[in-house]
Amino acid sequence: MKFKAVTIKDAPLKLKLALDQLRSRLEKEVVAKFFGVPVGTMGPAEMYVQETDPAVGQEPFVSYNASSITIKEGRDFDGALQALKDIVYGLIREHWKGVGKIQVMVVIHASSAEGERSRLYESVADLLIG
Repeated sequence: MKFKAVTIKDAPLKLKLALDQLRSRLEKEVVAKFFGVPVGTMGPAEMYVQETDPAVGQEPFVSYNASSITIKEGRDFDGALQALKDIVYGLIREHWKGVGKIQVMVVIHASSAEGERSRLYESVADLLIG
């Protein structure tokens, strides 16, 4: 499972660092709770947070993506999407103030183990006031 943020290159460093340091929180609040994977059972290649990528010449935004997630019975992707939104929105509100509108979008891309089917779970592109 890969988790990754993209934001403008001028976004606050504290926000980028907070987004980059989410592994243990995501493991507890998303992966264990909504995908049924016990905490501490996934190695570093099975679940990781990629460093936040910069986007150039954009208005303030954060796009947060989770991918390489297998569709399995009993996994609650809608719940996971809401949990990811809550986490990301909370970090933005905490670390990015005084910039006006910030567009935020959260996406989970899941596919079957065989790769025969895939599914996107997307939030509405919300505007937060920073």
